[in-house]
Amino acid sequence: MAALAVVYLLAMIAIGLVFGLGFRAAHMSDSAIKTVTGLDVLLAFIAGYCSSIYCATRFGFLLFPATIALDRVALFQSWLTSHRNFWRMLGISLAVFLPVVAVILLGFILVGAFPHIPPGATRPEIQALQNAASAAAIARMQRYWYFYYPVNAVLSLLIAGLAAGAQSFAWRALTDDATPNPL
Repeated sequence: MAALAVVYLLAMIAIGLVFGLGFRAAHMSDSAIKTVTGLDVLLAFIAGYCSSIYCATRFGFLLFPATIALDRVALFQSWLTSHRNFWRMLGISLAVFLPVVAVILLGFILVGAFPHIPPGATRPEIQALQNAASAAAIARMQRYWYFYYPVNAVLSLLIAGLAAGAQSFAWRALTDDATPNPL
């Protein structure tokens, strides 16, 4: 994955150099060059982010069931099996993780990690309120550790179980392996 990031970065630099030379050759003003370059950089980051989500979903969603079923690290088998199923896999991933994220955010709200910021507050006042709320939330979590740790463990197991179940069912549906393998 690091090699993919390096290739992406080198491609962005090369494209930026080509655009820069083209802008200079077209005799554009500096403000127009900065505007267009800023938009190009923004589009490049959006394209890179979307492509990383695409690659992570295609490589990673079926990786664990493929590895277990084939008794080897099956990275490329996972890529091949997930062909034409990206949107389904992304939807399943979002359906599994978004409710859990909502529960975690609700927990942070209940602990008081997000302070009420009065209208017209200055930046230092907002920072002070956020620092105080964070310190109070951490103190509450430390005080009620006997509640926080089991809830965190149950949520972790829930996430792992939901993800593994969804990935396993998807693997079996995509590989047409209808015969169950006994343990």
